Amino acid sequence: MTHQQGRQRGALASGGIAALGVIVVLGVIVGLSVAAVASPTRYRPRRPPGPPPTAITRADIVAALRPLDEPVRACARHAPAATGLLKLRITVRPDGRVGVVEVVATPAPGIAVCAAALVERVTFKATDLGGRFTFPWRLVPR
Repeated sequence: MTHQQGRQRGALASGGIAALGVIVVLGVIVGLSVAAVASPTRYRPRRPPGPPPTAITRADIVAALRPLDEPVRACARHAPAATGLLKLRITVRPDGRVGVVEVVATPAPGIAVCAAALVERVTFKATDLGGRFTFPWRLVPR
């Protein structure tokens, strides 16, 4: 097989377009003519994976919610006998806004409503995934 025939066969095998012709001289088939136009096969390297998707971190949570410590305690002053643990489950959207605030534990319903209203106004750092976590406040009498 000649180099030309090898190229033509490769063009056919790679899905290229080929025109096949028969060369006839004085009624005798002398050979075949293949005019091949192959689409070039390009090497496309795999793209390296991008950075992993970002999610809300513990540091982001603390930075956003610690400023609420005193306002949450102010909520508790409306029910001075209520002491203990207030736990809120907070869902943060990827844009950083609070989506849902659920009460997990509370010493008094009024405290939970007040604290949830405060948390709903907090804006976290925007991330790719957002996040969901539970945050506690220990309420002690003053």
